[in-house]
Amino acid sequence: MLSIGDNKSYATSSGYADAGKLRMGISASAVSRPQNNYFTSSYIATTATNRATILPGTSGLSAGDTTRLQLTMKLDGTLGADARSYPGKGWAHAEFDAGFAISDSSVTICGPGEVGCWSPQLAFFGASGEAEAYDVYGPGWGYNYSNHWSESWSYGSNITPETSHDLAGGTKEQGVGMYYDWGRSFDTGYLTLVFEAIVGHTLDIESYLEAYVDANNDAESFADFDKTLAFGLTPTNGVVLGWEIGNPVPPAENAVPPGPEAVPEPSSMLLVGAGLVSLLGLHRVRARKEQ
Repeated sequence: MLSIGDNKSYATSSGYADAGKLRMGISASAVSRPQNNYFTSSYIATTATNRATILPGTSGLSAGDTTRLQLTMKLDGTLGADARSYPGKGWAHAEFDAGFAISDSSVTICGPGEVGCWSPQLAFFGASGEAEAYDVYGPGWGYNYSNHWSESWSYGSNITPETSHDLAGGTKEQGVGMYYDWGRSFDTGYLTLVFEAIVGHTLDIESYLEAYVDANNDAESFADFDKTLAFGLTPTNGVVLGWEIGNPVPPAENAVPPGPEAVPEPSSMLLVGAGLVSLLGLHRVRARKEQ
């Protein structure tokens, strides 16, 4: 157990990214004790990229023909923020962002006058969440603490309409023993979508997961998304994915199960392999006014 004395603070973060499995996880926390007027924060980010070429396999399709692939994904974790009003007015904040995209690197689209070029996006996923708790005591207000939370995610493909989820709320109330404990779990559940791709083309797959936490005076915050972001990509019609990193493994070894359109092994392929970790040290700091 870590003991932090008065006028002290502590922040930590950890994480990993697996480029083959396209899995990643992160956690971050910040603790600040009474009379500590220093801004205490932690930021962490992981990224993973992979590339797969669509091969005809046993499908009977030829290069240039269109096929369909199925993407299954899941993200879950917890955000927490604890605040105290005595002997210091504490406030805490925690947030996360995540994203995933599949693009066709075999096709390049350029803007007018060829200023800026990009590859068409075949499938995407994005998510974010935030939790706050802070002391807002004032004469006649009738409450000591306030919290705020929000969460959102969306996903879609070149043949699947975009689906989105948004939820937000907050409360203002009396704390118990001058202490307010606030936390919220985030869970997308298993999300599945189908997209079209061209046989012979190469797909670029990119994903990221990041978290930021901060605390001041007498407060604590944390973001725990360790081992919780995972994706599975399943070819159909007998086509095969030639991965730049990774080899096929049985679905039982993966966090994301194949969907109903998947064919039996060995044609069913989920993402595997060795990975990479990218830790970044700078993030936005949100200014706050004392209330």
